[in-house]
Amino acid sequence: MAKRSKAIRDGVFDTAVALLLTHELDAALRHEWRVLLGFRSLPEEAGRATFILAHVPLIAGILYVRGNGNLFTPAFQGAVDAFCVIHVGLHLALTWHTKYEFEGAPSNGLIWGCGLVGAAHLAWLALE
Repeated sequence: MAKRSKAIRDGVFDTAVALLLTHELDAALRHEWRVLLGFRSLPEEAGRATFILAHVPLIAGILYVRGNGNLFTPAFQGAVDAFCVIHVGLHLALTWHTKYEFEGAPSNGLIWGCGLVGAAHLAWLALE
């Protein structure tokens, strides 16, 4: 693959990750732990703290792999892309919950944007 094409493809992947991470900022504002299994049964402060702290190893892992050329493979990218797509479905499945707070263009734009960009990148990988 040409160097320029790979750089553009990787930029699309980075955009999907940026949308996902920005969504996670919004998720903290919108009390996402209140609707997630494993978190919603915790007392409010413990649920919030656990939800936020659980993102540290996830984000560190993504950053580590992104910075390591040997690990930053199409398989890794495809797995993250697949999560971005599945993530949209998870949000659709949770809209019934009375404590679901993701409403409006900013929140839904991040969720759907992440899924769409992830799907586009996944398609790009599949075509190579």
